[in-house]
Amino acid sequence: MNNDLSLWDGALLLPASFDQACLGLERLEAQRPGPNPKFLALAQALQAQPRVDAGWSAPLVERVRRAPEAVWNLSLPGDDLVSALQAVVNQATALGLVVFSEPLAMVFLPGGGVLPREMQPQWAELTAQLQDSPPLTKTEVAQLTATLLRERLAPHGFVPRMIGTGWDAGFVRPTLDGYQSVQMRVTGSGPDFKCMLRCGHRSDEVEAIFEEIFGNEIRIPETFWFHPTAFVGAKSGSVPIENSGEIRALLDLFDRHALPVLELARQPGGLDQVMNQPQLFPFDYPGLHPLASQNLADEYVSYGRNLSLKPLIVAWLARNPAFEDRLAALRAFVQGRADVSEADIARVVDHLRALPA
Repeated sequence: MNNDLSLWDGALLLPASFDQACLGLERLEAQRPGPNPKFLALAQALQAQPRVDAGWSAPLVERVRRAPEAVWNLSLPGDDLVSALQAVVNQATALGLVVFSEPLAMVFLPGGGVLPREMQPQWAELTAQLQDSPPLTKTEVAQLTATLLRERLAPHGFVPRMIGTGWDAGFVRPTLDGYQSVQMRVTGSGPDFKCMLRCGHRSDEVEAIFEEIFGNEIRIPETFWFHPTAFVGAKSGSVPIENSGEIRALLDLFDRHALPVLELARQPGGLDQVMNQPQLFPFDYPGLHPLASQNLADEYVSYGRNLSLKPLIVAWLARNPAFEDRLAALRAFVQGRADVSEADIARVVDHLRALPA
């Protein structure tokens, strides 16, 4: 089976026969109406198909984002033509696009029709073999999630890079005083996969002071880190991703809740606001217990150990006028905890007050 297809908007031409499609295609190929959002939507949908995504000759989204042509000439990846063809036909016709295959002498119409109409049984037979295809593997789910996450992060300056080990994918962007990271891993076994996202922000100045006080007592590279899913009550950081819809829902949650935190922390003084103004990023979900953390800043402090003292360093360096209030809040927090103490707070405060003005 040849792998060349032509696609166009059914609003421009909805043929009633294969011959009419052939004649109309010649006319449409000369037209340049401008970028078609349906082409872009199709490209994004196809790149969410893990078993055919790797074979595309070039990133589909970039190819069609600004393409002005009325016809998109698309070559299917050669490894699994039937799977790829079915993916294109299903997604394209659902968007109102017409799919034309000259080698197959077939046209696929919005709504599920096939031309010539007598070819409908052959198309059903051709695709029936896919009904019993095996479920996605964990590697395929991780690759799909990483691909979609990369698309979300690239416009914000993140590039692929791992921080630490044990992750399936990692992305980093620089800040004025360190970096920010987003890391992802998939756990479980099919079909019950789960995904964890972890966001981090590192300030080299804060970490240098922290090490002066505590040495290498706690080896966590970021000054502030969090799970975006904490905003919806998944404190462990892992949520089910049994299909591409659930993956996209997780990434939508990331867009709504994690990106604003990272963008603010990247600005001068922004990390102080993230860590020391609890009202900025409140939690709001059904079943939130009144004794649980009510916001992102308090969630971070609740991790305890000496990590919970880093907000004091950040507030001091930012010349936060509410430093004494934050100090009092942290002193109240350590009461009754075994992992961090009043003595630890005193070490931090004494060190900060001894720093040059």
